[in-house]
Amino acid sequence: MKNKSINIKRDNNFNETWKRIEVLSVDFSNNYYLISFNYDNNGLKLILKKVRVELYLEIYFDGDISSLRFADEGMRLKLYDQLIEKYGIDFHQKWTFFQAEKSEYLFWLTEQSYGLSNVYEVKHFIVMCTDAIIEIIASYDPIIRNITEQEG
Repeated sequence: MKNKSINIKRDNNFNETWKRIEVLSVDFSNNYYLISFNYDNNGLKLILKKVRVELYLEIYFDGDISSLRFADEGMRLKLYDQLIEKYGIDFHQKWTFFQAEKSEYLFWLTEQSYGLSNVYEVKHFIVMCTDAIIEIIASYDPIIRNITEQEG
């Protein structure tokens, strides 16, 4: 196998608007890692565990979702650079759940669906864990709650 060098052009044109999602009685601060990912006919259920603490969260999209993107955090280094440049390092490193507006992902989905995603008024949610970045496009907000280890 031959090694090929790759030229990577840094494009820091990042026009997305991100905001932290805050839910009463749920602590999204600091870092969580993904314990469970389940997507079936009942929806999408994510179970997260806070790093070094016995605190678990469930993020549940209880119906159809329009699109889903899952990546190891190492495959999204450009996104981290863009977030740091626009919002500073603490914005994403000390938070887990976000919503993006005017995102490239929403734009792509609108193009691919010939505008159908606009009819459904979909939203772009992002879960940033220590080990993964999960992006969900849905027309409704998820159910978010603290859970015990046994529930997860």
